[in-house]
Amino acid sequence: MKNLTIQILAFILFFSAGLQAQENHKEKAVHEINLSDMDNTKQFSFLDPLLKDTKVIGLGEASHGTEEFFTIKAMLVKHLINNLDYQVLAFEMDETVAEAINQFVLHGTGDPKEKLKSYGLYNSQTLYELIDWIRESNSKKKAEDKVQVSGFDSEAYWADPFARDSLMAKNFIDKMEDKKYMLWAHNTHLVKSNTWDITHSEIKAMGNILAQKLKDQYYLLIFDTHEGTFNVFEDGALKEYPFEMDKKALAVQDLSKQYPAFFLDASDPAFSKESTYPIAGLFANWQGKPKSMPAKATSDFDGLIYILKTTASKAIE
Repeated sequence: MKNLTIQILAFILFFSAGLQAQENHKEKAVHEINLSDMDNTKQFSFLDPLLKDTKVIGLGEASHGTEEFFTIKAMLVKHLINNLDYQVLAFEMDETVAEAINQFVLHGTGDPKEKLKSYGLYNSQTLYELIDWIRESNSKKKAEDKVQVSGFDSEAYWADPFARDSLMAKNFIDKMEDKKYMLWAHNTHLVKSNTWDITHSEIKAMGNILAQKLKDQYYLLIFDTHEGTFNVFEDGALKEYPFEMDKKALAVQDLSKQYPAFFLDASDPAFSKESTYPIAGLFANWQGKPKSMPAKATSDFDGLIYILKTTASKAIE
């Protein structure tokens, strides 16, 4: 009887420890994002230990025309600047346009509102407000501590889409200094491996090149969604389209029942249930019903921010 009691107690302790380990893992791997409290950048502090050895963080997006992506990324940029000493915000943007915006954030000169309004899907009120926030923040800093804006794209690259990513990667790497960088671009440019290349084109994404060079100093946070509306650039103006993706990976389907928006670490065992994770492919022009792009957790990305339902971006007022 005594032995049976000991065995039962041992089982209870083992079971409780297992539940606690699962709960601790959940707390570490999954973090709800409160979309109604986007002024509170502290809700992103869970990223701090994950980025302690990082020099470059990629902030991806499933589309260039999604308001929630702009909003969350803007808050992340503020958190990274205020708490982790990131000092350069580099855009998938023509470098001459970005330099004009850089002069505004450094010296208050020029009109970034007009630059953004005339630059396709970067016509975003939320992005403009972020740029103005950086300018205001810089006004209180010493010259050497000011945050800069740069662009790693060029209109000259657009004529050769097959070479564009390698050219953007070279442009970025050539300009790198001893600072911490935030990259703002589409998921397709920032992925760390070539899982997406199902046609075996052997084209490397910019992020693939960066990952090979920077190793663990490059951290990629992709953004994804399931349904809603988004903007494309059509006939010289923003145009809104509805969309709904096919079923998502099991890991995301289960969590989206609990949280409308959340972060999930790529190391979460839930990702291992399926060989790839399907990222929504929402591009700058309308291409019919959107298709997904395959990606592998940890190989292609380090973290996922998922918003179940998203809305089209808001143009500059």
